[in-house]
Formats: sequence, structure tokens, C-alpha cells
Amino acid sequence: GDAGEFNLRTWEELHAHYFKTRASHLDDLNTYPLTPITIHGVGALMKVSGYRSAKNYISLAKKRHIELGYDWSVQLDLAYSRFNTSTHRGMGPPRQSEPLNYELVAVLPFGDDPVVPHGPLGTDNLKVLCTLFLCRELEASTALRRNVRINEHSQTVTWRLPASKRDPHAFGAERSWGCTCSGCDEADVATKSCPYHAAVRQLKLLEDRFGKQLEGDELPLFPDSRGLPCPPEAIVNLIEHIAAASGECLKTSDGVNRFGKHSWRSTGAVYLSSIGIEVSKIMLLARWDSPIVIHYCRLAPLKMITAEF
Repeated sequence: GDAGEFNLRTWEELHAHYFKTRASHLDDLNTYPLTPITIHGVGALMKVSGYRSAKNYISLAKKRHIELGYDWSVQLDLAYSRFNTSTHRGMGPPRQSEPLNYELVAVLPFGDDPVVPHGPLGTDNLKVLCTLFLCRELEASTALRRNVRINEHSQTVTWRLPASKRDPHAFGAERSWGCTCSGCDEADVATKSCPYHAAVRQLKLLEDRFGKQLEGDELPLFPDSRGLPCPPEAIVNLIEHIAAASGECLKTSDGVNRFGKHSWRSTGAVYLSSIGIEVSKIMLLARWDSPIVIHYCRLAPLKMITAEF
């Protein structure tokens, strides 16, 4: 599938990067056939880069090696085993992406200026747009102002978003929301979390700080105070800041981080399913080609259990 081809390209790119200055002879520059030395080289880069699913990459590389007609030797098998052991050693538990309490988060004020180091302008707008468009932290970090269109006549916002996590610069899909304001009550969640007005406010904030959008505009949608892209880790730090402000513990009893780079997506999935949006529609909105959305949406009925009781 597409994911497999993408992972193979990643393996080939890491191989080329590692051996372009280290190759002792021309054969080392070829990705295939795999050798113990090339497996070691790619493994070293994956380990230092923190790849959590390195075993998937080498499994695909082994399959391609065999498909091309090369033998799989005992030496390669030993290198394969060492690769998996080394890249997994010391990894620790995965960072979690639990959902935020959106009904509370939506009405908490954070202001226009960054609230975490290297964080974005417009936290109040970001929390709404990233939740209702179900964004990953990388999508929030790489989104550009020109990716968003406002239609004042129909009161809709359209955002060109990545079609998948392999398309972080948004060459893939557009999603739209209309105005969801339910009235003039400023404390109302539906009013506070209107995606149309959040987008209007964010674009106005950017225009006030950095000027009007011009042709070829490269200003991030959620820039830092200097107009530069926020690093993805700053978006994750912002998620944790918001979680703490809403009274959440940031770690489990085992010391594992509860919130992470997919927390906006899990927040959106839980919130939208809790108000009755069909799971299939949430999957389309989220550009999701994975049943992981079911994992998030299954939490939604439990949010209403106290009111039902």
C-alpha cells in the first residue's frame, strides 16, 4: 500500500544519507542488496531519530530485498535481529494522545500572545480549529495562512489539509465548516468553538501583526511572535499547557505522558461523536484511513454517563 511504499522510500533516503560520505566502495551506495553494514547504518539513524516502528521499515526492506532475487543469509538474519533489538532498546513507553476536555477547554481564555516558549499566536483560535478539523501537531505547525479561505457570504471556512500524515504540507484535501454559533451567549461552548469565527479572528490577528496576505504568502497560520513556524514540539507543549489549565494531570500513575501529538485529533473525535456526529463522517473530516478513530470515538459515550444517570 501507500504506507509501505512511503516507508521503503524513507529507508532508501536514510541509506543514501548515511552512506553518501561513508561509502568505502560504490556497492555501499546501492540500497539493495541489503548487507549487515547497510542495515547497521540505517538502524543507527533510526535509533538516534527515535523511530518507534523501525521494525516495520526493516521488514519491508527485507521483503523488497527478497523480491529482487537476493538471498537472505544467516549474517543478514543476525543483523536483522540486532537492528530490532537496538532500535527498540531504551525507547520507553510511547507518548500518549489522550483527549482534552473540550467543553471546558473551549471556554478557557488564553489570549492572542504565545503562552508557551516558541508557541503560536492565537491559542484560542488554534484550539478550536485544530480540534474541529482534527489536526495532528505537525499539521498545526506547517499550516500556512494561504491554506485557509473565508467565504463571508456563506459564513464558511475552508482549510486545505494533508490527506494523510505522509502529506504534512497539505497537497491533498480540503475540508470546510460553517458558522456553528448558537446565539449570543459568550459562555456557550458552541459560540466559543465556532470554527468560522475562529478562522476569521486568526486571519485578522495575522493581518494586524504581519500585514495583508500577498501573492506567494508563506506566513504560517499559527506562527510564533516573530512570524516564524512553531516547532511541532511547541504545539505538544501547548496541548499540555492547556490540559494543565483545565485541571488535568499530565502523567499517568506509571509516569507516562497522557497528552501528545494526536491529542487534537482524539479531542475532536471524542467531542464530535459525543454530540451525535456519525463516526463515518468524523473519519472523512479527519482524512482518516485507519480504524484508530473507533478507538477514540468509543470514549465518547462515557462522557455523558453522569448526565444520563
